[in-house]
Amino acid sequence: MEDKYHQFYLQLLAYEEEKHKQNQQKIKMTIRFLLWVPLVFLALMFLTDSSKVIFLVLWIVSLFGIATYAIYVEYSDFELQEKIKHYKESEDETDQYLIGGEIEVLEETLAEFVHILDEKKIQNKEKIMEAIKSYKEK
Repeated sequence: MEDKYHQFYLQLLAYEEEKHKQNQQKIKMTIRFLLWVPLVFLALMFLTDSSKVIFLVLWIVSLFGIATYAIYVEYSDFELQEKIKHYKESEDETDQYLIGGEIEVLEETLAEFVHILDEKKIQNKEKIMEAIKSYKEK
């Protein structure tokens, strides 16, 4: 009986991995659509003599539709990851989210960058103040 549950568990993990790979492909295709749809509507807008407003509206509606689909794929993958995480015996494996898996690293990098910019701003301010002071002394 335990072997049957273990086999089911392995099948469940294999299913999750396959769905995750499919979702990665879906996100790649969605990003391609987000790049190509504006180009197609832009070309159609300039190649035809019809109203440009219609193409603008179609372009905006298509971008909202594509973005909605991307959000749906990401959310469904997130939910799948959460279900699998609930069933996993070990919590030491990292999740493989489609978008934002490295957000903490990005946050730290941005914080360091802002800190460096602040230091340079202070240094430049001091240089300007010294230049003004030396100018006033002359």
